[in-house]
Amino acid sequence: MRKLTTILTAALITVGAVAGEMKTTEAKAAVSKEQMAKRRALAEKFLVTMKVEKQMSQVFQMIQQSQSMMLKKMFKDAKQVKSAEEFQSKMMTIIKEEMSWAKLKPIFIDVYSSVYSVKELEAMNKFFSSPVGQSFVDKTPEVNKVTMQKMSSIMISMANRVKQEAEKFKKEAIEKAKASKSTDNDKDSDDDQMM
Repeated sequence: MRKLTTILTAALITVGAVAGEMKTTEAKAAVSKEQMAKRRALAEKFLVTMKVEKQMSQVFQMIQQSQSMMLKKMFKDAKQVKSAEEFQSKMMTIIKEEMSWAKLKPIFIDVYSSVYSVKELEAMNKFFSSPVGQSFVDKTPEVNKVTMQKMSSIMISMANRVKQEAEKFKKEAIEKAKASKSTDNDKDSDDDQMM
């Protein structure tokens, strides 16, 4: 779940940074409305050629499956696993709703049409429409799946370390709060004695 959150956050930051530059890029290039319309059409075609919507759906499924396996390894108690899976399911629902294709497609079109020229988009569409390009597109989910499988032990280790640090932080915060409260009470009793 943290990996997905990190990836999505990085993607949103990247999109935000690109979006901020879009106006600057358009102003510098002084792209005509006709050129921008052509870029947008080519960008949309590129998203279809790359099967981005389908791949996003597959990535969400792989992440959910991978996390389910990690949760079963992290938690031995069936109740804990069930509780964690319910939480994961709710989080994935939120992520899928907020990162829906209907919301992301216009962003992708804006980004691709502002970053790439007509020539670049035409060349990208040509390559990725070719048999080799489509092979790349079709095999990308498998590459992602194998990568996630190979990284699962790293993710479990990372999750355990983060959990330990979070517990340590929580314990230290509670101790600091108690110490602060104790110091405040001592000051109050000193004030009472002075009166």
